[in-house]
Amino acid sequence: MDASTCPTADAIRAFLEYLVDPLLQEDHSTNDDLPLSQHEKVANQVHAVVLLNNYYHIKLNQELAFLPYREFCKIIVDLRPPLSAYMKFMLQPDYAELVDVEQKLSLTEKAIMSSHDICLSLDASKHVPNIEGWPISKVAVLLVDSKKENCFLRFNSFTDGVWSLIEKDVDTSYQIAEVTSEIKSPYKRRGVIMKRSKVILNEDQLLQVGYSAVKEAASVNSIDMMLLGSYNVYSQSKERTASRFYIMKCSQSIVEGFTKVPIKDLIESFRGPLVKRSSSSWKTTPVVKYFHMLPYSEIISEWISREAFSNSLQDLNVAEKQFSKVKVRESHVEKVCSTRMHISKDGIKDQPASDTISKNEFEGCASNVTRKNKKDRKQIGSHDTNQEGPNTRDKNGPIKVGTNSSDTPNQRPKRLIKRPSRFNT
Repeated sequence: MDASTCPTADAIRAFLEYLVDPLLQEDHSTNDDLPLSQHEKVANQVHAVVLLNNYYHIKLNQELAFLPYREFCKIIVDLRPPLSAYMKFMLQPDYAELVDVEQKLSLTEKAIMSSHDICLSLDASKHVPNIEGWPISKVAVLLVDSKKENCFLRFNSFTDGVWSLIEKDVDTSYQIAEVTSEIKSPYKRRGVIMKRSKVILNEDQLLQVGYSAVKEAASVNSIDMMLLGSYNVYSQSKERTASRFYIMKCSQSIVEGFTKVPIKDLIESFRGPLVKRSSSSWKTTPVVKYFHMLPYSEIISEWISREAFSNSLQDLNVAEKQFSKVKVRESHVEKVCSTRMHISKDGIKDQPASDTISKNEFEGCASNVTRKNKKDRKQIGSHDTNQEGPNTRDKNGPIKVGTNSSDTPNQRPKRLIKRPSRFNT
């Protein structure tokens, strides 16, 4: 056995310490002194201990052996003698010869037997139990907030010291049908047999049970909820039965009776062993506190991973659309500037009237045109020395002043004055 693997007896001791010891404060010699509510509480807590050890602990440590019913009863009484007050059958010296054993069991012994059978049907050697054909006996709902970042859980709701989601047993009704028996003798009346058959709820009916469970537990109406997912998982409460698991988004705030738990923290709490060595003893880990969530742990982890992937794709698509809009806008401006206006060394020349542009288009490219025009004019002044402009100078001649009357309509033409050249002698 690996040194990190907790032995069976030490694991059961740790589970009892966390789940059962708070209820065993007083030493009762007989179970006659205990109220029924106390028997029910202890039976429910011991039910969890059996599942934690005989299924989840063995599933994580395949080298450990499954603990049979009688051996389990004996070991928990040896570890916690006060539990003998909650036992009846195993205290009998000749208990192996008793008739109708189940009728003589205490509530705790019945809980141990029931959870023992559940563990056998789940089979810890398999990664996922085969639940095909198992009837739905319970509906469970994980309620998340509108941002899908937090979920709403209850503490001490079904098992003391354990978080749980919203659950409700399915009320499987019975339908009675009349079946007439075949009687060959003509002298006898035909008999009528009343036959009962189970009514299997369809998906819509199961969903209504889920909405009803949320309404009862959190006072939230169905119109304020959105169904995000539906799954079938094994049940922890009855042998060979399944639970219909729903993930629902709630747009209404929930405060009373519930605690908001970040989904990422919840997923982290599913990981790791159930017990760890602490100095000289073994102690339970936070995984035990989420014992009722373990059947849904993989589904929740996969769902939140898909949500994160979907959100990243949406962000990527939004970024691509925004980038495409910018590129389209830039290309449109370039196209307008290049097709609507002609930029030359002399400045900007408009296209023909048939190719006129809108005011917005012109303003969109005006700044680009101005910058380009200034650059072109600077280049003209520094390189084009042979081009005649309004004021130019011949290499060997006088300065010529432009005489275009259209440029100076109110001035008379000036006479050219020929200055003597310094090269004439």
